[in-house]
Amino acid sequence: MNVYIWSWVALAIVVLILAVYRIAVASHDDETLHLHQNEGALIAAQQKLSRKVTAADRWGMLLTVVLALYGLILLGNYLYHIWLKTGQIQ
Repeated sequence: MNVYIWSWVALAIVVLILAVYRIAVASHDDETLHLHQNEGALIAAQQKLSRKVTAADRWGMLLTVVLALYGLILLGNYLYHIWLKTGQIQ
């Protein structure tokens, strides 16, 4: 059972690292809309940054759902084993 808890903790750390990465990447965002032809490099940089943030968001949501479901499964398993132990005659 200890291995499962440590794997859940490792997954939680990965989710936290991904959240910090997303915040760090998004902090460099230029929220000005560039439409002029002379600003082609700025438009490309905004698109690249947008793709990075979108990918981090997608992975973040997926891993957060996996983390929550895995945690609920571990909790259910733990409560089931406690229920079995308390039902035994001593």
